[in-house]
Amino acid sequence: GYLRKQTNTVFNLWNTRYFYLDGVNLAYFMDEKTDKPRKIIDLEDCIIDGIFRSGELYTFTIRSLKNDDVLFYLGAYSENEAEDWVNTLKSAVKLIEYEKMAE
Repeated sequence: GYLRKQTNTVFNLWNTRYFYLDGVNLAYFMDEKTDKPRKIIDLEDCIIDGIFRSGELYTFTIRSLKNDDVLFYLGAYSENEAEDWVNTLKSAVKLIEYEKMAE
């Protein structure tokens, strides 16, 4: 679905992007008609941080556990939508942890 993604520029603009979760990989595209993703993140070494209000958006972050860098600032226009995304992404991370324990 669509989320707002903060740019990595000096101006910290917010762009609308289409996100798709495939197992433990989160990909984002310019829009849902675009075939090639702009980036794919393996959520294996990531943590999803909770929701906070930022202007008109309910935002959350995806951070790297390796170096504690924020990979993405993402936002939704409703708290429910942001909660759905956070819960879904956290479930994907928990699945990774479960599969590691089962090995």
